[in-house]
Formats: sequence, structure tokens, C-alpha cells
Amino acid sequence: MTDIFPLRPSNILSNTIFGLFCLALLVSCNVDEESNHCPISYKVTGEVFPLKWNWKLIGFREAGSTQLTYPPCRFYESERGAARDFQITLQLTDEPNQSPNGDQFPYIFSGVAPVNAFGGGYTVKGDSLLIGNVGTTLVAGPNELMEYESRYYKALLAAHTYKVVFNLLVIYFGEEGESMLLQAIPGLESE
Repeated sequence: MTDIFPLRPSNILSNTIFGLFCLALLVSCNVDEESNHCPISYKVTGEVFPLKWNWKLIGFREAGSTQLTYPPCRFYESERGAARDFQITLQLTDEPNQSPNGDQFPYIFSGVAPVNAFGGGYTVKGDSLLIGNVGTTLVAGPNELMEYESRYYKALLAAHTYKVVFNLLVIYFGEEGESMLLQAIPGLESE
């Protein structure tokens, strides 16, 4: 697998600055008690991960904001109300996309959202990340979870650029500069 961010002084400096920004963002994040969204703990590590990896969603950030919008707390409750460790994931692979749009979006992605599993095709050129489509299973769930899942899919479809810094992936989407923050899942290399 080719490393898309070789260690060069300019990358090390920009990655260090971005890493410090992410650390500052982590310290500044708090939970809006009225929104009933649960924070996900994460930390910036010195280990560098490639884009084509398994990632878990930490949250969304509106343009110009340092606050993250985390998944609804209900997402982490079992049917009996107990907490469960579950992750909203995104797996970016080198696997060829055999669908009709495979020439435009040559690689496959997949993952698990709050209610449904999903997948589709994507392409990467430089720091550009484009998602071709998102196919999902068709399971219904509570409105709050379905709304967050819809937001996740819309963000993926609107993705235009990305940046990997150490163990964090920031995907920028929309025209306003919104982003979502994901963290590498250690030990789960994309196949």
C-alpha cells in the first residue's frame, strides 16, 4: 500500500500544526445538554494512518465552529437501556468498484451507520475525495437516529476534500466548509 503522505519537512510541520489544532478542538468540545448528544472520546496519536483504512465517526463540525455535534445518546443504548459500545464507521478500500459507475469511482467504501449498513464507490485525486453513491440496507429506526444517519450520508455525498493527520481523518463537505471528524480504528487495516 502506498503512503499518500510521505514524511517530508513541509508535511511534518503542517501535520503538527493541524494535530495541535485538533488537540485544541478536543479540549474546547463540550456537550450541549439540551441536544441529548453524547461525546465520543478520542485522542490524537503520533501514529500516521493512510486514507484507505477503517475509520469511526467522532462528529460533525459546522463551518467556523470549534464545537462538534456528536451522535445521539440513544445510539449507544441497548434495547434495555444499557450502554453499548458501537461505532459509526467508514471503510475506504483499494478494492475495485465493479458497478456501472466504477470507471468514475474506482474504489469501494462501506460502513455501518446508526441503523443501516451502507456502501458505494469513491475516487481520490490529491486531496480530493468524491463519493459516487451511497447504497444502504433499508432498516427503519427511531427518528433521531434516522436523521443523524441521513446527515451522515448527505455529508459523504457532498464530500470534496480531506486531510489525514496522524490518526484523524477530516472530510470537508458542502459549500460552507462543514466537516466531519473520524478516527482510525487501530488494528483494522482496510483490505
